[in-house]
Amino acid sequence: MSIIIPVYNAEKYLSDCIESLLAQSLASCEFLFINDGSTDRSREIIESYQKEDTRIQLFNQENQGVSEARNHGLLKAKGHYIGFVDSDDYVESDMFQRMYEEACYQNVDILFSPFEVEIEHQSTVVFYPFEKDRRLNKEYIKRVILPYFLKSDSLNSVCNKIYKRSLVNKRNIQFPTHIALGEDGHFNMAFFNTAKNAFYLDYCGYHYRDVKGSATRNIEKHNYFHQAILLYESKLPEGLESSIEPKEVKRLKKEKLARSVWSFIHFYFQRENVESWSKSYKRVKNMISHPIVIEAFSSFSTEHYSNFNRYEKVMFWLTKYKCVTGLYVLTAYSRMRNRKRRENHEHPNVRPS
Repeated sequence: MSIIIPVYNAEKYLSDCIESLLAQSLASCEFLFINDGSTDRSREIIESYQKEDTRIQLFNQENQGVSEARNHGLLKAKGHYIGFVDSDDYVESDMFQRMYEEACYQNVDILFSPFEVEIEHQSTVVFYPFEKDRRLNKEYIKRVILPYFLKSDSLNSVCNKIYKRSLVNKRNIQFPTHIALGEDGHFNMAFFNTAKNAFYLDYCGYHYRDVKGSATRNIEKHNYFHQAILLYESKLPEGLESSIEPKEVKRLKKEKLARSVWSFIHFYFQRENVESWSKSYKRVKNMISHPIVIEAFSSFSTEHYSNFNRYEKVMFWLTKYKCVTGLYVLTAYSRMRNRKRRENHEHPNVRPS
């Protein structure tokens, strides 16, 4: 089993990540750390652990981004299956043993599972609406799993999956280096499209930390909306066009873009956002005024409005009429209610005043 860990300036959480890997109950593991030009103590930390455990391999390269780092790891991997871990995260000690043994027993091309997301001291487990603990054939992948990638980002991560290395090599499946957001989804769609079978294991062993300053939360580095539009307009990975009807692709992409815009609105208006109110206001205004977004929301609401909850209905009308101040108030109210729910959950005997 080969585990690929791209590393860039991860000294804060890197030791936690490494120790969780070294604690794995699966003995036959190799840990491929790809140091992507870190300027902090990341390299020294890995080297110190490497002296104590021969399963750790370290490869250093100039800073080229996470896709190049992972592709470098794919070239070096020797295991029957390949897995990925991000250097901010950590895993349960039995994670790769459970995943590897089940994948071998079922003889599947890919095995995936739920994972836990930790954001600002809150934890939630991401599940999927697929059939659990059974072999999923090619027809199921084509009919259910591949379309899911087009309407949701939640299956994109490569860190809650293990992949048969022979298929990666045979099909020359790599992470795209020309996009800054969504590279995981691109890799997954390409792999699932060539896979003959898959397995959804009802087990959660991966803990994803959405840390401040990480690639997914760095406003200054990434223009999320711009990347979402590029992704919306981009072609599917090679070979996928024949798997999904063009009309269905367009419909699912519109749903995904609409939901992404709502996520971006929440993100830009959260309190710890370092941007000024005026800059966040302008970003949101530009997003919901974009002609592609207007078209996407029109299609999205036509299909789903009757199933919206009250909050989503208010969110939709504020988005439709471009009421940015109203969106700010609504998202602030949502955060306040969620915070109170957490407090009440943590202190069940204390009633709010």
